[in-house]
Amino acid sequence: YRSGPGTNGFRVALNGASVTTTHVAEDIGYVVMETEKVDTADGITYETDTTGTSVRGYDDARYSETFDQTYTTAPLVLVSQLGMRGTEGSWAMIDSITTTTLTMYEDEDQTTDTERSHQQEYYAYAAFAAAGSFTLTDQTFLQDPVTVNLQNTYTNPVVITTPYFTNDMNSPASTRVYDVTSNAFTLELDFTTDSF
Repeated sequence: YRSGPGTNGFRVALNGASVTTTHVAEDIGYVVMETEKVDTADGITYETDTTGTSVRGYDDARYSETFDQTYTTAPLVLVSQLGMRGTEGSWAMIDSITTTTLTMYEDEDQTTDTERSHQQEYYAYAAFAAAGSFTLTDQTFLQDPVTVNLQNTYTNPVVITTPYFTNDMNSPASTRVYDVTSNAFTLELDFTTDSF
């Protein structure tokens, strides 16, 4: 078991799942927030929490968390797997979001086997109300790369994406961010059959 972050720091690694065990060095962006928090920042209400070791794989039952507050519309949510249990890599997925509940699961590739069952993993999430002084982006992307133009210009921006697939639940995939500039980035779906 590779543990998640602690109060003094964390370790980050690239997850090749069952596809690869090596990868060239990459830049990795991250956001650190205090957990179990309900607050407002720049006029946007948000909350953060962790699940405990509870989230299972695509072939298993979904795991739901009830938000600490009720939103007027479904919030924008980021999820992240904290640590890794077992030998098969996996990544965090959102199944559904309502004004009161977030439902999640783990997904994994089907390169060496066809099952997508996974042992329980530990998640963290942040939910943001969709109103405030800055815009959170919630867009639909296809397989082809899409350039996202940002409303503002940033010095060394960090871009975080979370898969929320509602159309094709049969093909495991994650999102890949690249070509990040001060005012844009490119995003595409990354399938396990893609070359690394």
